[in-house]
Amino acid sequence: MKIPPDAIFGRNWTYSEETFEGLQNRYSGFGVDIYLCIQNEFPELFRNLRFYQSDVLQRNDSYAICEIDPPFGIQLDPDCEAVVIASKSIHIEIGRWSSNPCEEAVDFIREHFNKELKKVTENENGA
Repeated sequence: MKIPPDAIFGRNWTYSEETFEGLQNRYSGFGVDIYLCIQNEFPELFRNLRFYQSDVLQRNDSYAICEIDPPFGIQLDPDCEAVVIASKSIHIEIGRWSSNPCEEAVDFIREHFNKELKKVTENENGA
């Protein structure tokens, strides 16, 4: 299931998909380590991320969509120094004011997507 970023972030923009490696080469702003924290903490979830760059505005930002049910998105904004984690029903911004943005993002994902994370893990383990 391919979910466009505007389905989560509510913008009518176009986006280009990029690889994680391409993102790492392009993006060095605030929150750059968030994806690695997610990869270490939730490898199954990380495998369900698609990475994007906007073709219109905020081209320096990084966007990722986690294609689980229900999906959620992650936006890294280097200008505002914020990480946005959002779905259709929840939204959080984690910024430079946080003492540990990686830990806060991982805790938020664990708290709000725990049931979905268990389903992804079970599916990958053949349960």
